[in-house]
Amino acid sequence: LMMIPVIIGVVFIIFAIMELTPGDPVMMILGEGAPIEAQEALREEMGLNDPIPKQFVDYVGDVLHGDLGTAWHTGKPVTYDFAMRFPASLELALCALLLAVLIGIPVGIYAASKKDSAADHVSRVVTLLGTSVPVFWLGFMLIYLLYAKYDLIPAPIGRISDNIYPPTQITGLYLLDSLLTGDMIAFKSALSHILLPAICLSFGSLAVISRMTRSN
Repeated sequence: LMMIPVIIGVVFIIFAIMELTPGDPVMMILGEGAPIEAQEALREEMGLNDPIPKQFVDYVGDVLHGDLGTAWHTGKPVTYDFAMRFPASLELALCALLLAVLIGIPVGIYAASKKDSAADHVSRVVTLLGTSVPVFWLGFMLIYLLYAKYDLIPAPIGRISDNIYPPTQITGLYLLDSLLTGDMIAFKSALSHILLPAICLSFGSLAVISRMTRSN
C-alpha cells in the first residue's frame, strides 16, 4: 500500500523534470533547421500544444496502459527497447545475488562460530565497507585493478567479446543460453564480461547478508 503514493510521487516528479528540463524535444527529434510545418505537426502529434494539466493526465493514462512512448534516439517504442535490454539487467542482478548469497552466508556462519576472533573482526570490517562504499567508486576501482593494471578481465564493454557470436537466443540470458546450447566459448566470454559488474553489485548485498547471518 505504501508503494501507491511512492509511485504517484515518482510519476509526478518524472513529468515535472521533463517539463522543466531545458531544450525542445521537437528540435531533438527533427534537428535544428527543420521546417516550421514539420515542427508544428510533431508538436500537435506529441500533444505539446495542450495545457500542462492535460499533458500530465495524458501522460499518466499512457503509463497506466503500458505506453511509454517512442525513444527519440532509436525511433522504436520504449517498451521494445526495454524488452531488448531487460535480459542483460536480469542476468546481472541474478549473478550478483547468487554471489552475495554463496559468499555472504558462509562468511556470516564462520564469523559467528569464531566470535570475537580475527576472522570475526575482518568480517565486520568487510561488512562496514560493503554498506558504506559507493558502488560507482568500487566499480571504477575494480576496472582499474582487474582490467587496466593487471589485465585479468576483458574490457568492461558489452556482454560478450566482439569476435565471438552470442549464443542462440532462448531466454536472452547469455550464460544460460550458452549452457543450453552447449556453446562453451560463448559461455566463457559472457562469464568473463559479467564477472566484474556482478562482483561490484554483490558487494553491498553480500555485506548485509553476512551481517544478518552472523547476528542470527
